Amino acid sequence: MADAMRAMQPITVDEWHRDRTVIAAHSHNLTIALRTNSAFSSRQRFVELGKEGSHRLMTLVKHLRRELLSSGRPLASVDVLRPFIEVSRSEETTGPITGVALNALCTFLELRLAFVDVATIASIANAALGVRSEVADQQSHEAVLARILQVLKACILHPLGVHLPEETVLNIFKGCFSIAMRGKPSEILRHNAETSTNDMVLHIFQKVADGTVPHCFEKLFDFIVGMIGAHNNTLSQLIGMQTAQNGLLDVSFRAQVALTKLTGLTLAYTIMATLREKVTAPRCKPVLHVVQDGLCRAMLSMSTSGDNVVVVAQMLRTLQLAAMTCGGHIANQLLAFLLGVYLKPPIPNDPADAERREVVLESLQEFCCVDAFPVFVAKAYDMQMASPFVFVQLCKYLADQCYPIATLPEQGVRLSSLNQVACSSLLQMIRSLAARCEGECVRPSQEQHDLLQFKSIVYDFAKAFAEKPKAGIKHLLALPVGPNGVNVLGAAPGLAGEAIGALLFKYREVLDKVMLGEFISEGGLDPQFDRHAQEGETEEEFAARIATDADTAHGRVSYHSLVRKGFYRQFEFKNISLVSAMRLVLSSYRLPGEAQRIDRLMEELANQWYFANVAADGTKDPKVNPFDHEDPAFVFAFSIVMLNTDLHSPQIAPEDKMTLAGFFRNNRGINNGSNIPDHIQEETFEDIKNNEIKMKDAAADIASDDFAWSQAVLKSRAAGEMGALGSIAPEVSRECDQYLFQALVGPAIAALASITETIDEAGRDLSAASERQLRGGEVIIQDTMHGLVQCGQIAAHFGMTEVVDKLVITLCGFTKTLQPRYGAAAITDLGRSSKGLSSITALFNVVHDHGAAMRDSWVDAMDLVLRLYLLGCLPEQQQPRLGGSRERSSSDPGRETQYTHISQAGHAQSQHASGRAATPSSGYYDMPSSPVMQLKPLGKAGAVDEDMDRPAGGWFFSSGDEARRQQAAQHRAAASRVLGTIRDCQIANIIDRQLRLFPDPVLENIIKALIKISGVQTPTTPVDPEIMAIADPSVKHSTVFSMHLLADILVSNGHRYQNVVGFIDAFYTRLLVTSARHMVLMKEGKHALTKQQVQYWTSVGEHVVKCRMRILVRLAVASGRTEARTMALLRSLEEMNRRISSPVVFGTIVARHTAAAVQLLVQADGLSDIRAPEMWETLITLCFNSGRHVAPRDLSVTMTAFETLQAMAKDAAFPWPDQVPSLIDALTKLYAYLSQTPEDSDWEHLSPRVQAADGDKAPPAKRPGTGGLQIVETFTAIRDTLMECAASLEHPSPRWVQTWLSLLMGLAVVATSASGAGDAQAPPETQISKERSDALIALQRSVLSGDAAKLPVPVLYEAFTKILIPLVRRLCDNGASSQQSTSTFEAASSLLGKFWGSGVNPESPDRPVSKASLTGLEELQTRVLALMCKTFLHFTENGGISSTPNEFVNLWNQILGLLYAYHSRPPKSDASDAVRDSVCEQTKNLINVLASLPSPQLQAIPNFWAITRNLISPFKDLAPSINAHLDALGLPGAAGADVAASAQPAAPPQA
Repeated sequence: MADAMRAMQPITVDEWHRDRTVIAAHSHNLTIALRTNSAFSSRQRFVELGKEGSHRLMTLVKHLRRELLSSGRPLASVDVLRPFIEVSRSEETTGPITGVALNALCTFLELRLAFVDVATIASIANAALGVRSEVADQQSHEAVLARILQVLKACILHPLGVHLPEETVLNIFKGCFSIAMRGKPSEILRHNAETSTNDMVLHIFQKVADGTVPHCFEKLFDFIVGMIGAHNNTLSQLIGMQTAQNGLLDVSFRAQVALTKLTGLTLAYTIMATLREKVTAPRCKPVLHVVQDGLCRAMLSMSTSGDNVVVVAQMLRTLQLAAMTCGGHIANQLLAFLLGVYLKPPIPNDPADAERREVVLESLQEFCCVDAFPVFVAKAYDMQMASPFVFVQLCKYLADQCYPIATLPEQGVRLSSLNQVACSSLLQMIRSLAARCEGECVRPSQEQHDLLQFKSIVYDFAKAFAEKPKAGIKHLLALPVGPNGVNVLGAAPGLAGEAIGALLFKYREVLDKVMLGEFISEGGLDPQFDRHAQEGETEEEFAARIATDADTAHGRVSYHSLVRKGFYRQFEFKNISLVSAMRLVLSSYRLPGEAQRIDRLMEELANQWYFANVAADGTKDPKVNPFDHEDPAFVFAFSIVMLNTDLHSPQIAPEDKMTLAGFFRNNRGINNGSNIPDHIQEETFEDIKNNEIKMKDAAADIASDDFAWSQAVLKSRAAGEMGALGSIAPEVSRECDQYLFQALVGPAIAALASITETIDEAGRDLSAASERQLRGGEVIIQDTMHGLVQCGQIAAHFGMTEVVDKLVITLCGFTKTLQPRYGAAAITDLGRSSKGLSSITALFNVVHDHGAAMRDSWVDAMDLVLRLYLLGCLPEQQQPRLGGSRERSSSDPGRETQYTHISQAGHAQSQHASGRAATPSSGYYDMPSSPVMQLKPLGKAGAVDEDMDRPAGGWFFSSGDEARRQQAAQHRAAASRVLGTIRDCQIANIIDRQLRLFPDPVLENIIKALIKISGVQTPTTPVDPEIMAIADPSVKHSTVFSMHLLADILVSNGHRYQNVVGFIDAFYTRLLVTSARHMVLMKEGKHALTKQQVQYWTSVGEHVVKCRMRILVRLAVASGRTEARTMALLRSLEEMNRRISSPVVFGTIVARHTAAAVQLLVQADGLSDIRAPEMWETLITLCFNSGRHVAPRDLSVTMTAFETLQAMAKDAAFPWPDQVPSLIDALTKLYAYLSQTPEDSDWEHLSPRVQAADGDKAPPAKRPGTGGLQIVETFTAIRDTLMECAASLEHPSPRWVQTWLSLLMGLAVVATSASGAGDAQAPPETQISKERSDALIALQRSVLSGDAAKLPVPVLYEAFTKILIPLVRRLCDNGASSQQSTSTFEAASSLLGKFWGSGVNPESPDRPVSKASLTGLEELQTRVLALMCKTFLHFTENGGISSTPNEFVNLWNQILGLLYAYHSRPPKSDASDAVRDSVCEQTKNLINVLASLPSPQLQAIPNFWAITRNLISPFKDLAPSINAHLDALGLPGAAGADVAASAQPAAPPQA
């Protein structure tokens, strides 16, 4: 604008001087150029003045020079330009002279001379366009054309060029276009013309963008659009070529046409790129209108016309830019492109279509690279009722294009460029979604959710209607109704025909137009009573019956008539012509081909249109409705249909087409005998002739229909609220993301999986694929895997667990060939498969990041981990391990070590017994080593060469020729890749992370998955429902793996154990019961199991107990130990003890682990958590059973149980004295068991753990002995504590009494059962004597204490009869002669066996008491006899046992009877009989002490001394002296017969 104002001001002197210099120079150049041509000048001028010539052009130039030199005033611009313009336009000048003149004009413009104004520029442009110089040769001609282009470009680029008239600007562009297209210009000239045109367009529209709006820009854009979409005749005028005869285009013309369109598209692209988002600004509204109407329509017409691929590519680029800048302003037009161009189904076996489709896919790929494009499609179409689900179709189309197609059978399936482009498009959309899903999850609004749900229901109805209209109507009426009695689509069961028609109108935009036309044009078939009133039926009754019956009866005439009426009544026909009404109606459906159907439609149309244009008083506008009634309107409507078909049908020759006169004749007299006004018929004829009524099926066809296109343009101009794609707000994008992903993920996963499979199969053929192809395939696989991982990320972001499951299952499916039965071949194949390795990495990436969103797919993931483990591909540190360093308690680092030592001791012994060397273990119950390279390949898929199968070389060993060595090297490299990939995955850490960070459902899902892959199946047989069926014992590894990994998981998540205890207990319990039941049936001979099956069940049972114990022990001894966890451990141990009723089975698979678990609990201060007395009883029982019922070769377990009970006795938390008797009983029984040598027959059918490798029995293990058990010290400590308790009691409680008796019995058993072997340096007799001696000393201190004498008399008698007397018999019988020893030994054994011979479990077998060594017992025998006598005297003197005469006499009878028995046995031949001497001494002492007691103590016993005299009478060597001593003391002698009867001496012990 400033330049324009400046141009209106007068030129200054200084400006003129500058301009004059430039003008003078160029006028001089022009003079010289004219003088070079003899036609304008002669050489005679050098000879004679006036001989130069008087040519008009030379005269003009000279005149200008004189004016410039003589006058100081500024010249008019017309005077300055006249010589140059005249020379340029002259037909007499040659090319060089014209070029000089044009160069001068160009210089004036480029130097911005002051005299140049808008008129001057227009004159220069006209001069350049009117150049008519002589054409001497092509080269000089093109030089002139180049100068013309330079001048025209300078005109536009001049600051005042924007103010040029529209006509001038258009002429300039037409001139440039003509130069580029006319004739056969050189490439340089064509390029120059194109560049100049592009620069001019860029300059003009840059001004528009900057706010300076040129007058010409709208017309210029229209001209450019005309270049794109002009018809052949228009193009022929532009480029100066004529079409061939018969309307056919020759090759050169088609090329020029394509070039013209390409140029127009390039210029349109330049305009859009210049304006960008400013195209929607108010000042650019004309440009936007051109884009909405002309540009989009021209490009859409071009896309369906089969143009050159290069032109189509440029058209798509221009469309993309238009979509980016205009966005929602061209939403309807872009929909036509999407449906008609981008998503158009391919033509099979058409190379040209494949090439075109590749260009379209590449353009679609560029669209997909725009992050906002999917959002735009969803908001503009999918979330609008009037549009289909375009994004859903887009995703399916791209996915379909990803599937490879086999071209030739011998070539197989290969990935094409189309597949790769489609795959990249899907991946790009996935990447953009993943980038937006990194933040907070944004759910769609409720309004959006309801809209999509409603639209889905509508399109389901449309789909059913498209297949079969009547079925669609039934589908509509069958939808669930709401509280108001209608469904979501506004229909209700039994809806009348007219209401059906209204609903069809409501959803006409989504219904199939062909089927809609067919349905509403149905005639129907009615019975007779429907067409006529019945007899006696009035018209009102007939109408009512029809309304209530026939209108709802599908297929009847009245029903379909009402449907048409209801459909047409929804249109607004008022004040529009009949032909416009027809266009409006026929845009909703396609007219059927049958004449009768057309007749019905036109009849109803005419009827509705006629009454819509008749006022209530019967008046009407004759300009709109010239008809007398509806019938003439119907006839005229039908006539219009025939006219439209006649004029535009390609089957009718031009000369046979209907004319206006013919149309008049056809309609003559149809208006109730009169004619329709001529002007209405003429307007109708011209309207139909110029604009065909087109009935298109798809939105892509609207470009050829003026009415449909105008409607689309109007909608676009009324909408456009979304603006450009780049202006979509981030929150809008995130709100649509969930819908976008739901539409994308299904097709994407399937397509990416297909591409991965194809590339991998192609890559396996190493001989057929080049290295470059392989690398490219690996890149594609990496991209697809990354895309799948991102799908998992997005699905987890939105909580779409079913998608995550599908993704994980898909990734696991890529490893389907990784089967353990193939052995090393499976590893080799996996190492050579980029798909397999990449899928494993991708899978565990998904599990690592999004495991919380997984549900059922945990089964597949864990199955893959299992297969990797079975093939030995899991690194050792990633295998399930039980009790390693990572599981030690932070509060006590040594606890796990102790537990490990305890368990490994028994494990090592069992290994030794079975003939296998004990392997060092890193923790308690280590996972069995992976069966790597132990599975022999099966079948052809896993076959390996014989040389490679040699054990010495392993699987990957080859000793043959070079080729075999190379093959072996390849196999080793493949295996190395597999192991490296698995190691990098860090599977164990991934699972741990899921369990630590995510909620309990994740833990439950993993547990369920492990249970499912364990190989255990629930049987259907009703015989024994607790026995689970295992299909094949070879699944042992799967079962064991699942159990141990479960243990790993639960140990790491002990705080969540209670939440999943139900799953765990059920699984482990069923396995344990099943294993035990099979072992019992096998032992009883009721189960025909093979050796392998027996070993399987035994091993499974052992591993069940291992895992269960490890879980519970870990929870019970952890730093966060609670009473509940300790109770859970004890209850579980109790449950196993209850479930395993067979002692043999219990000792085989449970005992060792139970003993170790209980000991660790005790060592971990777990006793403080036990409150309930029954739990203490359970704990003691568990210790006893685990030590009592263990296999003979596992006696170290018995030692462990015994030591645990000893530790419990010393624990401060142990309840005194309530549970002490049970504890002492258990200690006593285990001590006795350790001193025995039981038979091993019960264990002869045990598991391979106690069998040698060759099946023979293992050698018996050395018994541990009792020398180092320190049981006497334990009992002494218990006695001391017991006595302390008694001191605080006024009267001993019954529980205290029971404890005291149990303690005495325990000491007695030790005195009779000790077997020694504690000190290897000391002789056995010394060990036996000392251990029994210590026991006797402790026993003596216990019974001779003052507190003991205070006990009730019955208790004292019980101590004698159940403890002391059996003890004497046991010890002294071992010293009897061979003739007597058996009966004496058996009698004593029967008494003691009642206490300690049987276990707690009622089913445990009673084991006979073993005979102790006969060496070194005499001293003990004398001591025990002395103890019996001292105790009797102590209880008599201090305990008052004499207060019960009968019991006292009976006890006195037994004591003297025993003394007599041992006194009367035959003496030994090899040694002195010390026992007999002791008996004599003790007998004398007894009577002497009793005789010295105060008389009141024995007065309560009548005839006591008489009884005593009778009892000692058998002592032949003692009786006389004793009687004499009694006589001396004055004690009474023999009495009556009753005294003699009660004083019978005790008989010797009999068998």
